[in-house]
Amino acid sequence: MNSQQKWIKEDVGIELDKLKTVQRISWAHPEFGQVLAVSTLNEISIWEYRSNDCGGQWFNRTTPPISEPRHLVIKDVQFSPSYSGMGRSRALDLAYCTDSGQLKILRCKDARLLKDWETVKEFSLCKDAFTCLAWNVTSTCSMVAVGTAE
Repeated sequence: MNSQQKWIKEDVGIELDKLKTVQRISWAHPEFGQVLAVSTLNEISIWEYRSNDCGGQWFNRTTPPISEPRHLVIKDVQFSPSYSGMGRSRALDLAYCTDSGQLKILRCKDARLLKDWETVKEFSLCKDAFTCLAWNVTSTCSMVAVGTAE
């Protein structure tokens, strides 16, 4: 949105042909910069926007490890609120859920570089497919809700 409160369309420079079909997009909390998680059917990529003299550019920082990517479908991906950290403060956590009933929480080891991610929690909560997830943004502890197809 510009200063006259009008929406403007801008080419963001993310090479969508390399992303296949985008399923979900999630913004990280602004304290981590302009960071996006973009998921396709079986892959998540982390993108960061960096300003420069010509305006700015998006950079593909990494593809966090996803177990058995050929055998699952990612249904949703969401960055945690800024206070999350599963016992630590200011951690950059990312949750995703799959059609096989898995919920995983990944943590970025260094939020300045956005390269290395590790699985910090993994849940196989039911045999039903998960369809969506959401972090509790009003709580001071980390909570995630998931929806199912059944």
